[in-house]
Amino acid sequence: MHKILKSLSLAAVLSLASLSVQAQMPTFYSSSASGTTAASVLFPFKPTTQVRVVSTIATSDLSTSKITMYSGSTARYIAFANTNTAATQLILDSTNGLSGTNSLLYLALANTNIVALMTNVTTTNIVVGSATNTYGLVTMNAAVGFAQPLNGEVELLGNSIVLGLGANTNKVYASDGLYVGFFGRAVYITTTGTSNCSLDSVTVHYDSSSQ
Repeated sequence: MHKILKSLSLAAVLSLASLSVQAQMPTFYSSSASGTTAASVLFPFKPTTQVRVVSTIATSDLSTSKITMYSGSTARYIAFANTNTAATQLILDSTNGLSGTNSLLYLALANTNIVALMTNVTTTNIVVGSATNTYGLVTMNAAVGFAQPLNGEVELLGNSIVLGLGANTNKVYASDGLYVGFFGRAVYITTTGTSNCSLDSVTVHYDSSSQ
């Protein structure tokens, strides 16, 4: 009887250890894109994970082309929903951490994620009920193109690194720590070309906080 119990206990321990290892294993994702003068891929944010780029394969016909990787940094949220897809402005909870012009923003919108160019950021006062509150007013370089959901995440993209590409076909970079985004933030990767460029394959894994 004791031997049976010991066997069952050992099996239970091994089963729990196996589940623990599986829970900690990263989930891999790959994406690709092509274009004439530019190509980009976007890995959306997940609140409890960190995007780690492990490999890129890229092609370009431009001798000065590069691969640029960005991570979301400062995060704000959309304070008022807007169904006007032609809107060029976002009303955010605050401007804290947002500054400058011609900065890239990651936008988590209704059923989609995009990157767009911010041309200006300032504040605006809006009366809500009987109170006047101050919000952030962000102007984009073009229509957002999608409905803006209440509390949609908005991240300033930065902390960029640049890898050389040049006029090459299927140039490979690979490393377990090729680029690591900030925790809980999106990662955006771009390249350029004269008439042809592509991110043939970009592979990342989402690390949990325990990894």
